[in-house]
Amino acid sequence: MKIEILEEAEEDLLAGFRFYDRLEEGLGQYFIDTLFSDIDSLHLYAEIHQQVFGYYRLLSNRFPFSVYYRYDQETVRVYAVLESEEAIAVFLADALQAGDSAYIAKAMGVVARAKGMSELARETGLSREQLYRSFSEQGNPTLKTMLAVMRALGVDLTARPHEPAARDQQVVQ
Repeated sequence: MKIEILEEAEEDLLAGFRFYDRLEEGLGQYFIDTLFSDIDSLHLYAEIHQQVFGYYRLLSNRFPFSVYYRYDQETVRVYAVLESEEAIAVFLADALQAGDSAYIAKAMGVVARAKGMSELARETGLSREQLYRSFSEQGNPTLKTMLAVMRALGVDLTARPHEPAARDQQVVQ
């Protein structure tokens, strides 16, 4: 099977690379490596993803992006690589599941910067400075800040019981 990344999708990937590389040196390359790995997985998993507006949509595992593609016989054509609310939710859920407060704050910061701190400040009523401080590497956002930002991002913080294996492992420790 052949995978073809169309020019528009290449531009999306380049814009993502530039954005993440400005946030932290090396993060742009990690973004590219991750998205190409996601795209390469289409060799095995083309057509299993949900269809949206006539395209299949693959949600990236590590960044809040969706890959929109079509599949015909022997070729996967990638048309766009875009941020999406669902991809943001999956990205943040993964960070929350990790249970590391620094990682959660960093993931929230990545998403917040991608949306735009000025826009988030308007929507949450918090100052840009407070948002930058809360989601910096040394940041420790309050629950109030986390809930306000998540609401503005269009995602919910939810609770669910641990998986049985995870509960059993905690009892043993």
